[in-house]
Amino acid sequence: MKLERYKEILAEFDLLIDVGKAVSQRLVGTTPIHSHHSYSDPIFTKLLCHAMSLRNLSPQLTQSSTQQLWDMPSACAVARCIIEAHDVLEYIALAELPLQEREFRLLV
Repeated sequence: MKLERYKEILAEFDLLIDVGKAVSQRLVGTTPIHSHHSYSDPIFTKLLCHAMSLRNLSPQLTQSSTQQLWDMPSACAVARCIIEAHDVLEYIALAELPLQEREFRLLV
């Protein structure tokens, strides 16, 4: 991958993290209408924390970090955690379901 493309991807990822932080800050002190939406906050926070961890694992590309190694296995593991947290957010909190199915999903 070319260096300029990598920098663009990092900039986009930084933007997504900043938007996630802003959303999280705006939701502080709010009360969800439905009880199953209360799971959204901790799951979203977990997703955001994983994203910040992945960003910290990524090479920084500064003058002093020219010899930095990329810990690819750790980055892949954290990226998978992001995907799984996103899936859980949809599965538990965001999907519009009948009450019985929602209760079943919470028990699972």
